[in-house]
Amino acid sequence: MAKNKATSESGASNVNKTALIKQALAQNPDASPKEVAASAGHGVTAKYVSTVKTNMRTALKKTAKKKPGRPKGSKQAASKAATAPGSLDSAIAFIEAAGGLEAAKRQMETVERIKRL
Repeated sequence: MAKNKATSESGASNVNKTALIKQALAQNPDASPKEVAASAGHGVTAKYVSTVKTNMRTALKKTAKKKPGRPKGSKQAASKAATAPGSLDSAIAFIEAAGGLEAAKRQMETVERIKRL
């Protein structure tokens, strides 16, 4: 693996520039990239500071995203709507109009047969 020019010329040990930038940003979060680059040293450029800041923001956004779930209007939402108080009243009115529970069941079976045609 190729060595960094700054490391190979100066003979210094490897320095984690990203960690230096994050440390400088933790101490002064409102600092501009130029100020952070100057305080971090080790050949850190303002452009690299900006890149690290952007990557930190996108990492936070990715972890804050809501997990995918059941889409709106799915079966579960429909089943909740079916148990709403208004629909229960409608069901009771249907049973009464049919002449009882058994008669309502027979009518629903007829509707199901018609649907299958």
